[in-house]
Amino acid sequence: MMDGMNLKEVLLHHICEGKHQRTSFPKDGATRASQLLEIVHADVCGPMKTTSHGGARYFLTFIDDFSNKTHVYLLKAKGEAFEKFKQYKALVDNEIGHKIKVLRSDNGGEFVSKKFDAFLTECGIQRQTSAPYSPQQNGVAERANRTIMECVRSMILAQGLELEFLGEAVNTAVYIKNRCPTKALDSKTPQEVWSGRKPDVSHLKVFGCKTFAHVPNEKRTKLESKSMPCVFLGYYEGTKAYRLMCVKTKRIIKSRDVMFIEGSKEIAGVSHSEKEENVVVHEEVEGEEQLTFSPDIPLNETRMEGVQSESTPSSSSDEEFVVSNDKPSSEPSQDVLRERPQRQRREWLRD
Repeated sequence: MMDGMNLKEVLLHHICEGKHQRTSFPKDGATRASQLLEIVHADVCGPMKTTSHGGARYFLTFIDDFSNKTHVYLLKAKGEAFEKFKQYKALVDNEIGHKIKVLRSDNGGEFVSKKFDAFLTECGIQRQTSAPYSPQQNGVAERANRTIMECVRSMILAQGLELEFLGEAVNTAVYIKNRCPTKALDSKTPQEVWSGRKPDVSHLKVFGCKTFAHVPNEKRTKLESKSMPCVFLGYYEGTKAYRLMCVKTKRIIKSRDVMFIEGSKEIAGVSHSEKEENVVVHEEVEGEEQLTFSPDIPLNETRMEGVQSESTPSSSSDEEFVVSNDKPSSEPSQDVLRERPQRQRREWLRD
């Protein structure tokens, strides 16, 4: 090195401009809640290119940090997030008996508006936001949105349904997620930790399958059908009934008297996205001669015209094949082929 020159001070700002990288995120630096509603994670997913049947393009999730219980709300615009949070707060405060202490989210405009800040201050709720362009600091909500979208994509594609069913698929995915055991809760389900009771999953069915809903006596005459074909779209919270869509009227109905055909994908009146299958197409090539068979020659000794084959004399046969000088190999003559079965027959009679 040269004397009298401090390269560290001279080149530091140039090194930062050319090689500055982001600081790594700690793996175990997050604080966990010790009781229900101590920390609530929130995030908005969207916009979706496809609009749901109800006009929603976003969905908003609230995840309790202690139980991992997820609540989801469909949104037509991000501006509806504040009203949905007020609904969520009123619901969980009355259901659990605890108060939300911390709301953790990103810096999206739907969470940092003035009326949102005023409402949190009035309720005594502490706000925690992630650093700009750092969704890793809101990892619980981001990971939950990814899990939900993977479930939604799988359910829609497995049944070949239209993408407009994404709203129903989101609600169903969250309903199932809350009833699946997780390692973070020592193999307990979020619903069990949230309510203190183990959930019953015997009523779970395949999303998008074909169903038949019973038509009440008040809705039909003596000779009309006692059931209507429907599509299964999910469940109702707090009601022992299924959420269905009537194929004929395209209306959502609620029914408990349902017959499920879970293995069926073809539903009359509902568009399905057909998957392309690998089909091998056999095409005729122009100029190629077809293989012909002579009726005078036995099938096992049929000679194919237009196809040259090399014949090797057998050790058990006495026939000799004449080899042409201008061809590397030749095939037996037509007379030899006709004489062979007669000679074999004479030898068999002589024996």
